[in-house]
Amino acid sequence: VAEQYGLNLDTAKLVLKVGPSIIIKSPSITLKYNQNEHLASLTGVKLKIALLPLIKNEIKIKDVRIDNVESQLKLNKKGEPEVLQYLKPVNKLNSIAKIRLKKYTNTIQDFNGKDYVFTGSELLISDFKPNKHLKLSTNGRILISGIKHIDYDFSVLCDDIVFTAPKNVDIMDFLKQVEEKQASASIVSDLKIRNLNMYCGL
Repeated sequence: VAEQYGLNLDTAKLVLKVGPSIIIKSPSITLKYNQNEHLASLTGVKLKIALLPLIKNEIKIKDVRIDNVESQLKLNKKGEPEVLQYLKPVNKLNSIAKIRLKKYTNTIQDFNGKDYVFTGSELLISDFKPNKHLKLSTNGRILISGIKHIDYDFSVLCDDIVFTAPKNVDIMDFLKQVEEKQASASIVSDLKIRNLNMYCGL
């Protein structure tokens, strides 16, 4: 994993089964970069990957199930994820049939050490094909420096969506403004979007 993707993977137990699909199971997995920088801890992991597309240097993920994910994304002075400079290019991602996370806590830490925490449950991503189709649903809350500012509960269906690199879009700046103005919000939505070009990213 370190040689191919630039990440170090630690696990106490890893079960691998090969058939029409490759099935990987583990009770716990820890991902690190730059030798010992923590990126994520996963518990109750089950991953199913289609075997034949790998021959074409493509990745088709059929199913991902994880009981809990705890991740930390550190930003550098430019506001960019520090881990990006250590990652290596991956094979072409063809599609992801389904990803289920029962619980997740994702922490973004800025260069000054301030934490922006996204914590929630029942995250479901299904029928994902790059620049074509995506279903996404989850619920949770956003905390800044330990204080809750935003609750969210949403479901999104996207068809024929083209994602491109963001320009002049800074979600971290938005979150800083939320904290400075001591703003709060509750977001509940059920959206269906078709035929749209949009920017997406940090």
